[in-house]
Amino acid sequence: MDRTVALRAIGGGVAGTAMLSFVLVLLEAQTRSRIRVADVVVRYVGLPGGQSLAVVLFVLVTALVWPLAFVTLESWDLLPGRTRGRRAVFFAIALAVAFAVTGRGGLSGPVLVLYAAGVLAAHIAYGLTLARTLRPLGEGTGTGTGTGAGAGPSPDMSDGGSEREQS
Repeated sequence: MDRTVALRAIGGGVAGTAMLSFVLVLLEAQTRSRIRVADVVVRYVGLPGGQSLAVVLFVLVTALVWPLAFVTLESWDLLPGRTRGRRAVFFAIALAVAFAVTGRGGLSGPVLVLYAAGVLAAHIAYGLTLARTLRPLGEGTGTGTGTGAGAGPSPDMSDGGSEREQS
């Protein structure tokens, strides 16, 4: 993985983490704090009693580790989907399942359904943000004049070609 791809992945991770956090905060507000997102993050990270450290680790992992893992898995052709956007959604769903199962605690009934739907929506937003940020500026918009491998129209978010982007 070259430096440009790694930096773009980290930038996508930061943007995706902001989106993920925003949707989770909305979920917290909509359920009138019955979900307690900070407690969910503590359970997910596995640091009971260390809420501040758990949140910091969560942000670091979602901003640095998962984006680099996504780029690596994608480069090894291990993710399903014809486009980067679809591959990012599959990756995000896997993360959402792990987050939802490990973080749910004692939630039950309608709150559990809202929790599951909110976690899924937050992680899909994370994946789509990551995928969009990984695409070079001007690529796939019809107005860019990129050069080199991956220049020109991108199959990222379109229904077109099955080729993988070169990084």
